[in-house]
Amino acid sequence: MWTMPGDQRASTTRLEPPGQRSRDERRHAIVARLAPALEDLLDEGAVYSDLSVAALSGAAGISRSRFYVYFEDTGDLLRALTEDAIVELFDATLAWWALPQDGTWEQLRTVTERIFATYRRHRHLLRAVEQVATHDSAVRQYFSTLFESGLEGYAAELAEGQTRGSLDPTLESHRTAELLASMTQSGLYELTATGQLDNPGRWIDSLTTIVWNTLYAPTHEPGQDGAPDHA
Repeated sequence: MWTMPGDQRASTTRLEPPGQRSRDERRHAIVARLAPALEDLLDEGAVYSDLSVAALSGAAGISRSRFYVYFEDTGDLLRALTEDAIVELFDATLAWWALPQDGTWEQLRTVTERIFATYRRHRHLLRAVEQVATHDSAVRQYFSTLFESGLEGYAAELAEGQTRGSLDPTLESHRTAELLASMTQSGLYELTATGQLDNPGRWIDSLTTIVWNTLYAPTHEPGQDGAPDHA
């Protein structure tokens, strides 16, 4: 299955100069150590943009000067902290487009539930990205590039599903992928901001039905897909 940033990392690894791997390993270790501490700070109401390098380096257990050995600034740290979360979210979403010809609404709901759970698990970091991207052009460009790469993967999966006969063959793959992904990203952000992601059952049902009706319903007989009338 297609995986966006992982492929990018693999291609860059081959070009690393001597000593780069050990530096990247140390950087990764710092990120792994800092991530849970930062999640706790954000969960307590801290705003990422308000956190200083001193506060972040202290949470990571390194000096302020050493922070700059591994990260250009707090935006660079945010990129490192959230890339794995975004890859995980993209990979979960790929399954939306991959049901078999006899797939059901219930199977699609299971995928949607996994997407919600993934977002909820990383909600503080993902919200921080949205907030920081409004004023940090480097963060905005970096995650915009990841999002566009993700769309290419979604569109490819959609096209394969159309070839299998499980997805509506009349859909334009890239435009459909972009609309559904953008709607979901914005919706999850708003649900998090308003505290509704803690009890998401009806939202999962509604989003599943939107995706089902868009992608799968035209290739399935009415009444044979398991979709509830109230969703």
